[in-house]
Amino acid sequence: MMTTGSTLGASTHARKPETVTDVAVVGTGIAGLAMAVGLMRRGVNVTLLGPKNPLPPLAPDQFDPRVYALSPASRRLLETLGVWAHLPADRVTPVSVMDVRGDQHQPGGRFGQLEMSAWQAGAESLAWILESRELERALQQAAIWGGLRWVEQKLAATHLDEDVRVLRTEGGQRIHARLAIGADGGQSWLRQSAGVPVTRSDYQSIGVVGHFTTSLAHQERAVQWFTDEGIIALLPMPDTASGPTVSLVWSMPTAAASALLSLPETERGQALLQRLQPWVAEVYPELGVQGEVHGFPLVLQQAESMIGARLALVGDAAHVIHPLAGQGLNLGLGDVQALLDLLADRPAQTDAGDPRLLRRYQRQRAETVLSMKWATDGLHQLFASSLPPVRWARNAGMTLVNRIPFLKRALIKEAAGQ
Repeated sequence: MMTTGSTLGASTHARKPETVTDVAVVGTGIAGLAMAVGLMRRGVNVTLLGPKNPLPPLAPDQFDPRVYALSPASRRLLETLGVWAHLPADRVTPVSVMDVRGDQHQPGGRFGQLEMSAWQAGAESLAWILESRELERALQQAAIWGGLRWVEQKLAATHLDEDVRVLRTEGGQRIHARLAIGADGGQSWLRQSAGVPVTRSDYQSIGVVGHFTTSLAHQERAVQWFTDEGIIALLPMPDTASGPTVSLVWSMPTAAASALLSLPETERGQALLQRLQPWVAEVYPELGVQGEVHGFPLVLQQAESMIGARLALVGDAAHVIHPLAGQGLNLGLGDVQALLDLLADRPAQTDAGDPRLLRRYQRQRAETVLSMKWATDGLHQLFASSLPPVRWARNAGMTLVNRIPFLKRALIKEAAGQ
């Protein structure tokens, strides 16, 4: 393993500042921060590259529109990073029950419904709902308090130079790294610069997100509806002064979502509520708009390889999946955990960019990434069909699983990370 990092040539005008590091992590979102903090805590010589994302101060009763359902495995990673304990407890909501309903579910009936609860798996919770910015804030603090070497500049160019990958920033600084890790999102500049191709397909849907107050307590229950207007999920959130709160994620067809999002902000929330209410009224008969409504396009994207010459990809830089199961971030944090373990536990004489090490990472993640990709995409395609026999079969399948104890327990344990 290399010695501690150094800055070379800083006192001359002929050469730009240079940093030598074992690992350079490119990208300062959740995956990049988690990767860099994890390596720092495990004693690996690491440099984080990218601007520090500005985060608004935490405000009561105001939530980030983007929330995540963190799995038990993701929670364990955050605990090992020393981050979980520093998240504001009143902004983290456990999910004790997952209630999934098909498009032929009848009010008061059980056809086309699957209900999974933590107690059936002997688990504390199935997941935890957390705002994106609060997780990012805690990771930023961990990086700063731990003294992580952070170059707050954008990447401008990269090339291979013998046994290192050279990263040049927009400010002219050069970082010489044995390994560069791309954690810079779905449009990863590092991935593109390194020439790693991707396959991409558009779901012709937009993820519409927002928050609503309710007249009834959510009781730590996440509810998901498969409808002919897209997949709707209402996730439990912390209570506010206005009452219990839930977060909406609706993968709405592009035409309908675009028409909704084109409305003035003052009208958008009420229009969304009016469209939403017929589907969710059985569970939440009264909802009130809480905050702004936003949207983001939904795609399926996969890098043809998660590795390259002195390069590894994690998170959205490697793969983007449909959000219907809320597993996108969990999949990315799984990448972080796998690569972190390989790098931190490698023999002292093994180069961080050793091709054999990187191939092990690719092999370890291949099955999980592929199965999650096919599961989420397959469910989307299954519930996108309007053919009556398909509609009946998918709802009957949910009902069958709900009624067979050992199948249901297996599914719940999988959801709980067991």
